This record gives sequence, C-alpha cells and structure tokens, in this order.
Amino acid sequence: MSNMRVFELAKEMNLPAKQLLQRIRKFGIPVSSNFNALSDEQIAIIRKKIGGPTSPPPSRPAKESPAQIISTRREDTNPEGTLELDSGTLIGGKRPRRIRRRRSEEVQEENIIRVGGDRQEAPPPPPEPIVEVQQEASESEEAPVETKVEAQSAEASVEKVTAEQAGASEIEPVPLEAGTVVAPAPLPPPSLPSADSNSISAASSKEKQEEEERKQRERKSEKKGSKARHHRREESESEALRRKQRREDNEPVAVSYNEDDDQPRRKQRKSERRRGQRVREQTEIAKHVFNPRKKSIKIGNAITVADLASLIGIKATDILRRLMENGVMASINQSIPGETAALIAAEFDVEVEQETTNLEEQVFEVVDGTDERGRAPIVTIMGHVDHGKTSLLDKIRSAKVTEGEAGGITQHIGAYHVRHNDHNITFLDTPGHEAFTAMRARGANVTDIVILVVAADDRVQPQTIEAINHARAAEVPLIVAVNKVDKPDASPQRIEQELLEHNLVSEGLGGDTIMVPVSAKTGDGIDNLLEMVLLQAEVLELKAFYDGPARGAIIESKISRGKGAVGTVLIQRGILRIGDFFLVGTTCGRVRAMFNDHGQPIQEATPAVPAEITGFDDVPTTGETFIVMDDERTARQLVQQRLENQREANVSQQQKTNLENIFSQLEEAGSLELNLLLKADVQGSVEALRNSLSQLGNEKISVRFLHTGLGNVTETDVVLASASDAIIIAFNVQADAKARETLAREGVDLRLYDVIYNAIDDVRAALQGMLAPEIREEVIGRCRVDQIFNANRIGNIFGCLVTEGKVVRNCKARVLRDETEIHKGHVVSLKRFKDDVREVAQNYECGIVLDFQDVQQGDVIEAFIEVEEAATL
Repeated sequence: MSNMRVFELAKEMNLPAKQLLQRIRKFGIPVSSNFNALSDEQIAIIRKKIGGPTSPPPSRPAKESPAQIISTRREDTNPEGTLELDSGTLIGGKRPRRIRRRRSEEVQEENIIRVGGDRQEAPPPPPEPIVEVQQEASESEEAPVETKVEAQSAEASVEKVTAEQAGASEIEPVPLEAGTVVAPAPLPPPSLPSADSNSISAASSKEKQEEEERKQRERKSEKKGSKARHHRREESESEALRRKQRREDNEPVAVSYNEDDDQPRRKQRKSERRRGQRVREQTEIAKHVFNPRKKSIKIGNAITVADLASLIGIKATDILRRLMENGVMASINQSIPGETAALIAAEFDVEVEQETTNLEEQVFEVVDGTDERGRAPIVTIMGHVDHGKTSLLDKIRSAKVTEGEAGGITQHIGAYHVRHNDHNITFLDTPGHEAFTAMRARGANVTDIVILVVAADDRVQPQTIEAINHARAAEVPLIVAVNKVDKPDASPQRIEQELLEHNLVSEGLGGDTIMVPVSAKTGDGIDNLLEMVLLQAEVLELKAFYDGPARGAIIESKISRGKGAVGTVLIQRGILRIGDFFLVGTTCGRVRAMFNDHGQPIQEATPAVPAEITGFDDVPTTGETFIVMDDERTARQLVQQRLENQREANVSQQQKTNLENIFSQLEEAGSLELNLLLKADVQGSVEALRNSLSQLGNEKISVRFLHTGLGNVTETDVVLASASDAIIIAFNVQADAKARETLAREGVDLRLYDVIYNAIDDVRAALQGMLAPEIREEVIGRCRVDQIFNANRIGNIFGCLVTEGKVVRNCKARVLRDETEIHKGHVVSLKRFKDDVREVAQNYECGIVLDFQDVQQGDVIEAFIEVEEAATL
C-alpha cells in the first residue's frame, strides 16, 4: 500500500484519475501526475475526506435497496437552442442533475420508468450528449436554463411516478452505470413525493441563485466590452463557484456515464467541427468550377497554358497532354506562342483569333518630323592604347582628363561637347585597351566620323586594326591623326606605309583617306584636324528632327553617390527635357535632372548633345536605345513584356540532357572553377572586365562570375563571397565600412584595382595556381643487363653496365626489350660489388634490384625522375 500510485487509488475508488488528482491537490498533498506514489498517511487522509474505499457496484444490486430512475422529456419551448434540465432521482441517495442540449425541431415528450426490469418509453430521438452539471458548467452558461420549464418538468415527473407506483406490485432495482459512486450506507428511502419535492425545490433555489449571479455578471461585462470575453469569464467563475460548493458538501457525488444517452460534449463538438469541415470542403470544391466551353477566343502573341485553359474552359492538364503529344514540353505557367496555342485549341474545336498588336513595333516606329535642322557632328576618337587619344582630346578641350584616369589610360567612354569657330563638335573618347572592344563598337555605331590616332614613334598595333574594322563595319568615314610628331624618332611616312596594308591610302599617295600630323603635347596640327572634321561633316550634310519624342543611345552608365543610377545619353533626334518618361532596355524612369559634360545642370538636350541624366529605376545597359514615352504606364508595360521575353529566351536556351551531351556535361562538372564577384564604377568597365577574364580559362579550369554590379563593395557582396569561397574584384571602387568589418571577420579576399592590366594578370596567376602541377619525366641514365644472379632472399640481381648518364637509388625505372616498354617501376636496391651506393656513373658496372623479376639478359633499364612544373593556361 505504501507504494500505491494515484491512478491505482483512483481505480480502486472507481473515480476518474484526473478528478482524483485535482481533489488530492485541494487537500494540500503535493502531487504532479497520476504516477506519483502516495504514502499510507496520505492514502488515509484521502479516503477519509472522500468517503472511504468503495468497491465497484454489482451488475444487479440487492432487492433490499431498490433504485428508480425517473426521466421526463417535455416539448422544447425554446427554439433558440437553450438547455433544458432533466430531473432524475436515485432512491437511497442523491442523483446529479443532467443538462441536455435539445434541438428546436425535436418536439416530443418522453416518460421513462424502470420498474421490475421492464422499461417503458416513447420512441427515443437520436442520441445526444448528456453531461452533468459539474462537468459542463460552461455549457450551462452558454445556453441558460429556464427555471420555469424545469419546475414544470419536475412536477410532471412526480405525477407520473405516483401513478406508476400505484399499479406496480414490485419495483426491481435498476443497475447503476459504470463509474457511479454511492455512499456505503445509504439512508432509509423516504417517501417518493417528499424526496422529489425537496430535490426540485433545492434545484430551483440553486438555479435562481445562479441565474441572478449570471445576470449581474452580464450587466458588468456589457459595460466593459466584448461578448466573447464575457462568456469566457462567466464560464470560469461559474465553474469555480460550483466546485467550491461541491467541496463543501459532505455527501458523495455520483458520477454517471451512460454510453447510450450521455455522449460526451467533446465528441459532439468534434462531430460539429467535422461537419463544418465537410461544408467548407464542399464550398471549396464548388469554387473550382470550369468555365463553360467556348467556341472562339482571342489571344495575343503568347499565352500561358493556365490562361489558355481558362479561356477555353477545360483543365490545364488536357492542354499539357496535347502539347506533349505534339512534342512540346511546357509547364502550367509557361508561355507558348500564339500559333501553338491556336493548333492546340483547334483540337478542342475552338477557333482562335490572334491579336498581333506589338508594343515594340509601335515604340520603334519612326515617324518623320517637320522640324529638320542641321546638327553637330559626332566624332569618335579610336586607336591603340597609349597612342595619345585622350591627351589629344584634352588639348582640344583645354582640359586634363588623362590625369583623372588611373595609369594614364582611358578606361571609360567619355562624351564631350566642343565649340570651334562657331561650330559645335561632339567627341566620344573610347578606351584603346583590348578589353574594351564592346565600348569601341558602341562608339562606332553612334558616330558620324572616326578619328584614328596612331603614334608616329610606334607602329600599327592590334587595336589600331580593330578600330579600322569597327569603322568599316559602321560605314563611317575615317580620319587618321598621326600623333607624337614632335618626338625625335617619329616617322609619319612609316605609318602611311603600314596603313597601306589595310587599304588606307592617304591623299598624298593618291587616296581618299585624310591624314593629319598632330602633336597633343605642343598643339601642332590641332586646328587643321578640327577643320578637316568640320569639312567632312559639311560633306555628310548631317541633319536631325528637333520635334517628336526624343531618342538616343546610352553611352555609359554607373551608380553615383547621391544621384543613384546615372546614364550618359547621346540624343540622336528630338529634344529631351526634364520630366520626360523614358524607356531603356528592361528599365524605365523619368528624367529628374540633366547635366552637361562639365557637370553643369541643363534643362534640355538637343540632337548630338551628350547629357548625364538621373531618374533610372535601375542601372541601364550601355548601348541600349533611349526612347521617350508618352506616359509611365506604357513604359512599364513594355518593361514587363521585355522581361517576360528575356525569361522565356533563357529557359529555351537551356540544353536538355540527352545521349549526345550527357558526357560533355559530366566532364564540365568535374572541371575547376574560380568564383569571382565583380564590382566596378561604370557599366562599360564591368563588361570589359567580364569579357577579358572569361577568356582566361581553358578546358580544365574556368572563371565563374557569381555577381557583377556597380558601386562600392557592400556587406551583402562580402557575405555572398564568403558563402561561395569567391574572390571580390573591385575596379575603381572601394568597400564601405560594414563591408570592411565583414571582410576582417570572414577572411574574404578583396582585390582593389584601378588599372585593368593588373586585374587580368592577377586572375591569370590565380587560375594557374589552382591547376595541378604538370609532371614531366626526365631520363637520367640507361644501363644494359649483362648477367642475372639469383638470390633467394631478395630475388634476382641484375648485373648491369651504365651506358648513359647515371643510375640513382630509389629512382624510377622502366624495362625496355627491343625498345618496347614491358615494365615501369623503381629501383629497389643499387650496389657496386657488395657495397650499397647512392648512384653509379657512366661506364661503371653495378647490381640492380627491381620490383620486377621477369628481366632477361640484353634488356635495357632506363632510369628517370619525375619533375613537377607549374601548369600554365
């Protein structure tokens, strides 16, 4: 007994373990769960307070203590679903009152009398939960008990019991349900009417008291606010009050569970939740209905599978199935061409009317204006690096642009507006380094005249030839400026002869190519060069429309501190003003401010005038067409269309795995990659660096760019590089404060560059360092096998004569028979006579032991070593 646990005691006393646990805690006995052990003293206290041990009641009690159950059901007088109180009396003791929730449609009266084992009752309704007052205090508060109906029900039950007793000769006791607790020595049963009257009066007074308390609490809660809070507070207070009253009651409490009638409330609530869930599911299923099948639809140039299915009125899976049958693999959200959609719709007997309205065609449709006037020529200066292009432009502009460029070389494309002899000239300065091919191509495409700068003290270089090809591809006239003629070793005649090889014949030699000797240092020939430019422009008769929407080209773009995304645009027609909406590639915006090449704010930009504008949503791509739109809505609609087309193009370019390319993909998966994160100051530099660094790899190793962007290195860039084990290449930008802290903490390699040569050289060295060293075999000697000695302990010993070089102990060796390799291993032991030696020189005899025994007389042993060499790209 000393080790009896709470649940064991509850089982012995026929009480629920949870209820017994709560009572034990009320008695002040410290227990935490049903598995706690109780001492003998604690068990005695519990038995004394609860009423002593009770054994489970027999299935049929003795006749000396008969019991009668009287249950009366009356017609529901409350259609709102209030609770009615059924009165029942247990002869020989008190029986708890039961509260039953009745539905409004149940209009019936039931009288149940259990006498002599016979049961007489009206047809029972579907079983409903009957819960005792002590367990469902909260339910009684939700649906108030009508005291008047309760009293009427009690009176009716008394009358019916009296009538039945008069005709009954013997009343048999009714067996109690499982879980009922009664007193061990019940009092003598009083007369039935008096017992029922007492119970009814007690119940009525108690219900009246509870009704008054409930009304008072309702009035208080209505003043404070929410009805939901009122119900919760009322339930908790009512339950606490009833528990207190029962603790003060010394009589035992009967707890009855009838499986036939008394369904627990939690089961009812669970069934209600299930019914609600089924209703919701039916509602949701009803929502997903398909539109009625249509006979004709209208679509655009492309449509998604889901939209096509919705327009036709069929399932999307049917569309996907027909696409697969026609060899088209698509997803439900993927766009398909309008022609394909028309073919699929025809299989469902649906006619398709395709609307071919294309915003792109409307935007790029060029409408001739009425105000056509002459404009300034656009001149692009091109040539090899360090031939003096920017210095020549500095002399023309009387500026010092070269001093602002790192290393004295141009790494950006610049646009400048110059006035000479009452004429305006727009110059575009392009880089001469090999990495800036795209910049030179852009400059040639938007220009009218190309000035090819060639140093007189140098020769025609690869970038010089490339500039000639760009000019010819753009069909632009070319003027050759022979620079650095002031140097002692200058030779303009040699330059003319070398240009003849590229079909550039000077006017002095009878050709049509203008060649002007100039000196960017002294200024000699500058005026003559500008006169030649204006003369060539006069021959071309350059004109532009000044009315209509402005159009141009993005020459350069960058992110500027305080301005955001900034782009240099060269207007080709129309007038650009502040406040205009524009479209550039996959971005758009509104002109917020404009500045000229000197950084001064301007209000408008005319044709052939470069301007730096702000107001881009994102950094524009250099070389894109700049178009002024009528409104912002059309511009953003076009951006969305272009982004969708770009996304579809990227998906279509992804190769499918097949037997032809699966092996190449596996080989690429095994190759090494150098992860880079590239940040630069302008978009042109990003393109140049990306193209140059991408060409450094080979079939064994390649460069992978995780991210490219403009502006300073941020903390996000450092975190990405740390997670991917990448190197950050920063060109003409710095790292901000948070990025520097993260760099020190994560240990990411950040390389800062201002000259593109250094960046390319360092990345090439990093790629070579990642490659495994190359192993080269170097032959150090050869020896001939003259004799073979058999040694039981170490095997065969080969007596050899060194004919070339030397033989070294533990070196690599191969056995040649008739100049054919039959074994490749190493020298295990090397002896001269009986002494172990480290090496044997030429023309000396020695004994050699190999890790190979099948050597014959006359074979040649070739000694070699393996030399590691650094791999090169």
